[in-house]
Amino acid sequence: GLTVRAVTDRADVGHGTFYHHFPSTEALLADAIEASMRELSEEMQRGFADADDKVFVFVASLSRVLRMLAAHPALAWMVERPHILA
Repeated sequence: GLTVRAVTDRADVGHGTFYHHFPSTEALLADAIEASMRELSEEMQRGFADADDKVFVFVASLSRVLRMLAAHPALAWMVERPHILA
């Protein structure tokens, strides 16, 4: 139910600016998920030697949740971007 208007109003940007960067709210969400996963991966790589087992359990759980979300018909667009879930 998220609309481009809601996003642009909250971000205080115009519709044109939004569409210059993203073709849809789904693309915005995919980009945000991808950026978060990339950040998490970079953090994991930096702290791998000192990482606690709890971090790995969390990441494994997060991966399962994202895969379940991707299987939901309303989020089928995620299946087209499997690198997000890798």
